[in-house]
Amino acid sequence: MLYNHRSADGNWLPGGASSVGGGALARAFPGADLARLDRAAADHEPASVLSYPLVSRGERFPFLAPDAEAFTLGTPVDDGDLHASLLQGVAFVERLCLAYVRLLGARIEGPVAFTGGATGSPYWNQLRADVLGRPATLPEQADTALGMAVLAAYGITSAEGPGAGPAGSAPPLSALRPMVRVRTTLEPRSEVSRRFDEPFVAMVDAWERRGWLPAETAAYAREHG
Repeated sequence: MLYNHRSADGNWLPGGASSVGGGALARAFPGADLARLDRAAADHEPASVLSYPLVSRGERFPFLAPDAEAFTLGTPVDDGDLHASLLQGVAFVERLCLAYVRLLGARIEGPVAFTGGATGSPYWNQLRADVLGRPATLPEQADTALGMAVLAAYGITSAEGPGAGPAGSAPPLSALRPMVRVRTTLEPRSEVSRRFDEPFVAMVDAWERRGWLPAETAAYAREHG
């Protein structure tokens, strides 16, 4: 399911929310030292197994499948291998998301931006950039509440709210840019990125076999994802 968010400049930004996430790590390794597992995961690029790390039953984006369930294909050799497959599984979903949005006709050039709790893992940040094969920016304040604060600041200074009113009634976006400062930009490691092409296609195959991913989207992801 794809929907739109109002942007501070009055335009609309397409978005979607998957049901995969870091909660799968807590379920697989309750109370574990995730930094230690990250170090172990670095020896499994790619992992020997494929994991689809759904946090709860059902998926909503990049495909709609109310009956979707988490799965791991194969038997991991150790905890580092399983942990790696979960981290990579989230990145594979993100890669499919970008392919699907491109299939719908949207432009997705340029770097991606990472926010939320997952940005607390330097290893995972780099891995996601590698799997996506594109630069990734990390803001100084990665909490997702910052976006709402930016919109609130814009609304407070514009009597009619974001994007409303006659031309010139809203403040310039340059007044808001100091609120969003980039901490660093990660470049994908090309030699690592290539390793994930085959497991990504294998994950696409697994989603399609289960009847969750439409054939058109699967075919596009294999060729252009």
